[in-house]
Amino acid sequence: MNISNLSRFMYMYSFNKKIFFISIAFLGCKTTSEIKVAKIGSDRDKHGCIHSAGYTWSEINKTCLRPFELKNQLYNADKTFIASVNISSDGENAEVFSKEGYFLMTKRNDSTFVHPKAILMLGKNNWIFSDKKNRIVYMNFKQSLIHIP
Repeated sequence: MNISNLSRFMYMYSFNKKIFFISIAFLGCKTTSEIKVAKIGSDRDKHGCIHSAGYTWSEINKTCLRPFELKNQLYNADKTFIASVNISSDGENAEVFSKEGYFLMTKRNDSTFVHPKAILMLGKNNWIFSDKKNRIVYMNFKQSLIHIP
C-alpha cells in the first residue's frame, strides 16, 4: 500500500467513523414529533367560562354568558362591529362587551352610565356608546330595546 492509498484509506476510515457516531446520535433522538392538541373546552378562564364557545364572565350576573346573545346590541357606523350591553336588574350598572374591551359602568343619571374610559347614554330613542373624548363608537340604529327600571 503506497502513501497515497494509505492516506485515502485513513480519510475514508475517519469519515466512516464520523458517520457512524452521528448515526448513533440520531438514533437516540425521538423520531416522531408530538403535536399537542388542546381539548375542546380546555380554555376555561378563572371563572370557568369557555372562551372558545363564546362565553365570558359577567360581573353583573355573576355567571358566564355569550355577549352576542344579549338582546341589546350596538353597532359601529358601518355596522361591521357589535358591542353588547347588559343592564343590571336594579338598573344601577351596565356592562359593555366590545372589541375595545370590557366596560363595567355605573349609573350617573336616568340616561347615562359612566366608566373611566367611556360613556353609555340614551339619546333620542338610541343608546350611544362613546369614548371620553365624546367620539361615538357604537349605537343602536332603531328603537332602543334597553329598559332601565
